[in-house]
Amino acid sequence: MNLSKSDIEGLKAKAMRAQSAIRNAREAVAEQVGHVVRTAEVTGVAFAFGVANGYTGGVEVLGIPVDLGSGVAGHLAAFLVGGDLSLHLHAMADGAIASYATVAGVGVGAKMKERNTAATRPGAPGALPGGAAAGSLPSPSADQAMRQAIHAMSMASGR
Repeated sequence: MNLSKSDIEGLKAKAMRAQSAIRNAREAVAEQVGHVVRTAEVTGVAFAFGVANGYTGGVEVLGIPVDLGSGVAGHLAAFLVGGDLSLHLHAMADGAIASYATVAGVGVGAKMKERNTAATRPGAPGALPGGAAAGSLPSPSADQAMRQAIHAMSMASGR
C-alpha cells in the first residue's frame, strides 16, 4: 500500500480532529460531573443540618444558628484556602446557609399562616389547631449575624 504525502497529511488531520473531539468530550463530562458533585455537596449538607435541626429543635452558638455560622465559616475558609478545595468548601457552606434559609422561610410562612387564620373561627379549614404557631421567625441576633457574615464575605472576596 502506497500512501502519498497528501494521504498522510489527511490521516494526520483526522487523527488530530479525533484527539480534539475526545478532549472536548472529556472536558464536557468533567464539567457535568462537577455540577453533580456540587449539587450532592449542597444537598447533603442542607439535609444533614435539616436532620440536626429537626432532632434538636435548632442549636445556636452565641445566639447564631449553627447552620448559618457553619455556612459563613465555610465560605471564609474557602476564601483562605483557594484552589480546588475551595470549590467544595463553598458548596458545603452554601448547603449550610440553604438550611438556615429554609428554617427561616418555614418560620415566616408559619407566622403568615397564623396571622391569616387568626380571625377565622376555631376549626375552620386552614386554621392552626389550638391557635399554636407552627414555627417562628429567626431571632434579630441571627438576622444581624447574617448581615455581618455577608459583609465579611464581601470584604474577604474583595468585592
